[in-house]
Amino acid sequence: MRFTCIRSYLYDAVAAVERVVEKSTALPILQNVLLKTEKGRVLIAGTNLEIGVRAYCQAKIDEEGEITLPAKTLMQFLTHLQGEKVVVKTTAATGATIEAENASLELKTLDAKDFPIIPELSEALQVTAPTKDLHTALGSLVFFAASGEVRPELGGVFCAFDGEMVRVAATDSFRLGEYIFSLPKKTNTFSCIIPTRTVNEFLRIFSNGENVDISANTNQILFKQADRELISRLIEGKYPDYTAVIPTTFATRAYINRELFIQALRAASACSGKNKEVKITLVPQKNKLHIESRNSDVGEYVGEIPCEGKGGDLAVTCNYQYFLDALGKLESEMVSLEGNKETDPLLLKNINAIKLRYVIMPLRSY
Repeated sequence: MRFTCIRSYLYDAVAAVERVVEKSTALPILQNVLLKTEKGRVLIAGTNLEIGVRAYCQAKIDEEGEITLPAKTLMQFLTHLQGEKVVVKTTAATGATIEAENASLELKTLDAKDFPIIPELSEALQVTAPTKDLHTALGSLVFFAASGEVRPELGGVFCAFDGEMVRVAATDSFRLGEYIFSLPKKTNTFSCIIPTRTVNEFLRIFSNGENVDISANTNQILFKQADRELISRLIEGKYPDYTAVIPTTFATRAYINRELFIQALRAASACSGKNKEVKITLVPQKNKLHIESRNSDVGEYVGEIPCEGKGGDLAVTCNYQYFLDALGKLESEMVSLEGNKETDPLLLKNINAIKLRYVIMPLRSY
């Protein structure tokens, strides 16, 4: 095999693939990436048997073929390499050389025939989604997914495609986020649970482009653009009916400056306990929001910021980090915080946007 390509093209393709490659594994081939000439371009592929990534770069093909190279070493070399073009060629049955303007690297290869096959999806449902909306939805919710293995179905992000609408949600049972957006055209109805690591890989790989094509069956999902593909296993199980815990009526509603709210919560965190608890008291009739925290080993914090709203007073104890995580993803200058009783969930959202909303469960009161 021998091909010549622009260094930056090869670097971008290897960078897209390298993150899923296992750093330590009983199967040495999984530490490698596959390079294969294919229809006038080069395929670079990597997998950990749960997630597979394929990336393509344009190249001048002098000799067809395929090899596998150690992903970490290849990435390090391309990162610090100077020059515009690189030449990749096999030098022996188990060797390859990468040549640039003022440097070259000789690497041992493993037989490409031993590289795991990254499957193609069969009998898959097809949908095209706006990249920006899907990226924003997944990025706004992935940190709300559960990290443990007690309930595996909560360890991912739920996506429900229904006609021209997509609902994306994540919860760890203490907090919940939902993002709703529209599709450019109507699609079949289906839903799936995407593993957290897959979501993070999607966010890294698919940040550009107008649309992303999605194929899914009961076990796998494939995201695809012109020169990037991400395939992953799906989480088995039934996602809980999270809509049942989203409040629909409210006794108290407050409108709060988002930046002031973030600053007040960060200040209160200095005196919070091991559960990161702070007490938030809404006083709409006086246009005030009080925040308190105390720790017997540290001290006590009391703060106040202005707000507007309606309804009676409401005092709720919550995890301040849950609020900071959510407020960091909301974008409007003012946010809405709504609730009923101190034991009921709170709803946090942008005032003028309905796509994204968060539900935060209260902690036990002081």
